[in-house]
Amino acid sequence: NVAAYLSRLEELAHWLRMRIGEDATALERIAELNQFLFGDLGFKPNAEDYYDPRNSFLNEVLERRTGIPITLSVVYMELGRRIGLPLRGVSFPGHFLVACDVPDGTIVLDPYSSGISLGLADLQKMLRDVRGGEVSRPIVAGMLVAASNREIIVRMLRNLKAVYLREHD
Repeated sequence: NVAAYLSRLEELAHWLRMRIGEDATALERIAELNQFLFGDLGFKPNAEDYYDPRNSFLNEVLERRTGIPITLSVVYMELGRRIGLPLRGVSFPGHFLVACDVPDGTIVLDPYSSGISLGLADLQKMLRDVRGGEVSRPIVAGMLVAASNREIIVRMLRNLKAVYLREHD
């Protein structure tokens, strides 16, 4: 029931907006979003059963409050956008992330890790773990491009296909 889950997202955003002052900065909004989503509501990564297919269905993620990097990021982005944050998905190799442009630059957030902010060294390590070799600042910057809605859906479907093949191998 798509309408019911969209309504649920809007309801959550309403409660979150009630907590945030109209003049709140992006950093304050991010802090409130993190507290609300991961602290108050208890959304968390499903590290125990990462390949559970339910982690790839947004309705299941909303119900169970558990997911994988991309589905937690989609929930994060949808709530964040509804409270005025200019969030974009980042199809980082091996781990989907969220970026937020602020006056001083770009903040890279990891909803799979309760919305923590990642620095250049963190991103370089993540990329090295996936690709190996030296990873320069320009290479990391090139990986932080916004993912389109289509790219996000394709990545979600690719993840689900990998789960299916894993179970039926």
